[in-house]
Amino acid sequence: MNKIYLIRALTNMHVGDGQANYNIIDNEVQRDALTEFPVIYASSLKGAMLHYAKSKNIASDLIKYVFGESESAGQYRFFDGRLLSIPVRSKQKPFYMATCPMIINDLLELASLLQVKFPAAKDLQKLANFDFQKDNPGKTQIMYCYQDEGDSRIEGMPATFYDFKFDAQSKLENIMGPDLVLFSNDVFKEYVKELPVIARNKLENGVSKNLWYEEIIPRESRFYFGLYQGSKFQAEFDRLLTEANYIQIGANATVGYGYTKITDICGKAGDFDA
Repeated sequence: MNKIYLIRALTNMHVGDGQANYNIIDNEVQRDALTEFPVIYASSLKGAMLHYAKSKNIASDLIKYVFGESESAGQYRFFDGRLLSIPVRSKQKPFYMATCPMIINDLLELASLLQVKFPAAKDLQKLANFDFQKDNPGKTQIMYCYQDEGDSRIEGMPATFYDFKFDAQSKLENIMGPDLVLFSNDVFKEYVKELPVIARNKLENGVSKNLWYEEIIPRESRFYFGLYQGSKFQAEFDRLLTEANYIQIGANATVGYGYTKITDICGKAGDFDA
């Protein structure tokens, strides 16, 4: 059985690209080579889950089968963690969750590849099919999805409401997050080019010895990843991920970075009515 899992960032996250650069930002996050959207490489995901499994003293035969060891590859295949939605600021509410049609299309394409069904698939298709040139009467590049907030601004840009007539809004919210807004692909790509940056410092006897700047993924961001499961330990591995209070991904665990909650978004019986 193949799976698609949702990753919700409970705290800010920095999964670094490990590349030296000469930019103002010293440590940048991993990005997709094609879209330049933030991403969590499969190797980083697998490493975080392996570390968590070992910390819980999970049976060695499960660890060897799922993750492999020095002389053999694991039987599970991990996909990159792709960005699903990210918080954006507004005067109306503390934040909205932003996504774009390209992201939803990628999610649906992965679901088709893995032959995975999940709740609210019809509603996700409505988001994926939205054409800002043809379907948007207000001609803005940001649309409120769940309710009409009036003509207002998100991240300084005008936004208007579009009634998608969702069939399963509560299930969609479980996947995408509350207060969803749909950005056009071009505007979304420009927005995620500049993520929040935090100054970090190393002190020795109260004296700064190393000031650096680090790019972060803000808390409440959501990613998803696909998984080709082997024939064994499917239920056990699913419980390992989804019953965890948190799984830490990326750097700076001691300062609270990268704590995440992972859930299975494939759904259960009765979820696929929409």
